Amino acid sequence: NETFMGFHKEVSDDRSLTNLTLRKGYKTVMQDTSVIYTDAPTEWKKFIRQQLRWSEGSQYNNLRMTPWMLKNAKLMCFIYWSDMISPMMLVSVYANTIICKVLNILGCAIPTLAYTAPWWQIILFILLGCIISFGSRNIKVMRSVKWYYTLLLPVFILVLTVVMVPIRLLGLMLCSDDMEWGTRKLEEDSDKVEVP
Repeated sequence: NETFMGFHKEVSDDRSLTNLTLRKGYKTVMQDTSVIYTDAPTEWKKFIRQQLRWSEGSQYNNLRMTPWMLKNAKLMCFIYWSDMISPMMLVSVYANTIICKVLNILGCAIPTLAYTAPWWQIILFILLGCIISFGSRNIKVMRSVKWYYTLLLPVFILVLTVVMVPIRLLGLMLCSDDMEWGTRKLEEDSDKVEVP
């Protein structure tokens, strides 16, 4: 029964329970040998709704726990806030690049770094950097899948950029909404009558 910015929120049960445990002074650990199963939607619409719900929940909890993290777990605060700020930075970089290119085409001189390499080489190097970064952060997962899945890394990165970045931004914006909680409505719930 929490409120955030004046709105009732019911989000992210697991993280909320962890936060409550931490606030009460109990110690928690990240268990790297745990195995977690979840329902993975097979339709894009359900997948996007699930990711939006998870995004809103994680960022809501980051905002709620910031004072505690600043006092008790500064590194955790840095990691969680980096995760929240990264999508905004990515959109800012893309917007800046597009605006500078458009202004250059329109004849407005904007002092920028001179690129001597062709665009395709720059894009190739960016893509390779993303693959190396993504692969190294997920090396444990990469070891457990067949080798040819690594060839799909560019596709994963494209999906992360095109689909997940807008979802993360929207999730952050929805932290202060009073709407229902995403994909958790069950069919049997529709027959229930609310008694005052």
